[in-house]
Formats: sequence, structure tokens, C-alpha cells
Amino acid sequence: MTQNECFQIAKLALFNVKLLNELENIGHEELKNLIKDVHEKLSIEENPALINQSTYLQFAYVTLVWLWESINIKDKDDFFIKLKARANKRELAFPDASQISGERALSDWKMLISLIRNALSQGSVEIKNDAFIFSDQKKFGKRKEIVPTTLTMSATELANISETVFWTINEIIAPTSK
Repeated sequence: MTQNECFQIAKLALFNVKLLNELENIGHEELKNLIKDVHEKLSIEENPALINQSTYLQFAYVTLVWLWESINIKDKDDFFIKLKARANKRELAFPDASQISGERALSDWKMLISLIRNALSQGSVEIKNDAFIFSDQKKFGKRKEIVPTTLTMSATELANISETVFWTINEIIAPTSK
């Protein structure tokens, strides 16, 4: 696949998140019945919201792991400069110290994205009702960690970070678009 084709797949994932969010908010009776039917067919214990933990986790994985690896960003320093600028423009708050525990200091976007990517790709994500807990532990090399470093964030924070990375990747591969 080309970079643009990979980006279009990720754009479809973003489309699904945005569409499900809109559908969640309209409350149409036919839609509620459809959700109930699918819910019962799958024998899910609780009636799920259209936007739920899996939606955010899927979009984060598609954007931060799959798309990132598919397009192979050459100049990562430039990418993170652009990401920081875009995050500032969107008024995206960097997680505060109370959300981070462990030996590693997450002091910039590069370190934060690295931890989330590693946790997503290695399956080190704990899902709570109101938060995701991403864990990563360097077990080899000069900077071995005795305990994992964890980052706790809400679904909204994860979605905002994922979307910011998504649009920054767009800026890298198609600089004249959005």
C-alpha cells in the first residue's frame, strides 16, 4: 500500500469515530432498536454505547501503531516539532504529572507517543470504565527500568492525541491538504 492508501484507511477509522459519536447523540428510535438487536445477538452483558472504550482503542491503534509503521516517517524530529505545534494550536493539554508514574519522565510528545505506541503494540493497556492505563517497561539496554512507567488518560484524551497525530501525519505525507 502507498502512504496515501494507508492514510485513507486511518481516515476511515476517524470517520467511524466521528460518525458513531454523531449517531450516539441523535437518539433515533430505529437506531436504538438496531443497537438493541445487535447487542442481543452478540450476547453482550451490558447494552454498549456506540462510542465506547474499544472505539477509542481501535482508532489509537490504527493511527499510532499501524499507520505510523505503514508510512515510515523518515524525519521523526520534524514530525514531533509539527506535532507539538499542532497540539498547541488545538490547545491539547500534555498529561500532567499525576497521570504518570514510574521511573521514566515523560517530558515531551515524543516520549509520550512512544509509551502509548509501545503499550498498544505489546498489549500493555488496562481498560477501566473511565480511563486507559498504558504501561511500558524498558527491560534491556542502558536504561533498564525496574518497574513499568504508566500513563493514565481518559478516552477523550486518547482520542485527541490520536487525532492530533493523525493530522500531523497528514501534514507530512500531503502538506497541501487540511
